[in-house]
Amino acid sequence: MEPYEMVKDEDYFRDVLGNIYTQAGLDRGSAKVRFGKTGDGVSPHYQVEVNGLTRRYSGRTHMAYHEDSEVPFDDFNLSPGSFSATDVQGMIASRAKHESSKP
Repeated sequence: MEPYEMVKDEDYFRDVLGNIYTQAGLDRGSAKVRFGKTGDGVSPHYQVEVNGLTRRYSGRTHMAYHEDSEVPFDDFNLSPGSFSATDVQGMIASRAKHESSKP
């Protein structure tokens, strides 16, 4: 199981989606996010890719990752696939559904 699959907090994915929207502007359809594969699944780092431009983000703060935020993470440390804004919306919905089913 990948770390992003273990994230239970839907707000984490809302913040990821916010960064996708901020970076992509009106070109949201081309935006993709890839999640870091290291860590314990609480708040993995991630990068947003739009039209060849990449920006890395801290999973804890959702702010640009260090000074070199435009240098991509190493490919082998990222999720094998990339996810669209629609995919991230689905991640939010699945976490919200899980939370609402708790007694």
